[in-house]
Amino acid sequence: MGKRVSYSDEGIAFEVRIAVKKQLFALLFLPVWLAGWTIGGITAFKQVVSDTPTEARTFLIVWLLGWFLGEVFAVYTWCWMAFGKEIIRVGSGLMTVRRAIGTLGRSKTFQTMYISDLRAVGYFGNLRSLSTNMAMLSISGGTVAFDYQGKTHRFGIQLEEQEAREVVERLRPYLPESAASEHP
Repeated sequence: MGKRVSYSDEGIAFEVRIAVKKQLFALLFLPVWLAGWTIGGITAFKQVVSDTPTEARTFLIVWLLGWFLGEVFAVYTWCWMAFGKEIIRVGSGLMTVRRAIGTLGRSKTFQTMYISDLRAVGYFGNLRSLSTNMAMLSISGGTVAFDYQGKTHRFGIQLEEQEAREVVERLRPYLPESAASEHP
């Protein structure tokens, strides 16, 4: 098993930790891109506070809003690629899926009795959809899926097929029989 996935059984809970797959080109390129993007934003901001005509100032303010969203997204993406991890914890009738950068993150908790069809999966869906593109950027999605109250949830971003299958097999003993995959 690769260094990205680790397991621990603490008696009351079983935990899977998955480090984000490091993409060297993106980790090196994104700070360079951010430097140029930041210079562009600073230049636009200077224009807004100077004697720029009203029409141009209005355009620049709207542009700066988009610039700010791009800046936040790029910083988040870089931090996720550099320091991100997924933590899946099963115990006391609950499964928690947490995506975190250091100590900051968001968690989703599921009652294990409603989890079904835990399985290793690939990337599916429309290549033009936002969720598929976010998965390709290593920000969302995953190669392990399960159904919960009519919705499919995923984790295990960019795991190799064998890694995803092992995660499924290691989680199964801690989940009810309904979580057993309906797929071969």
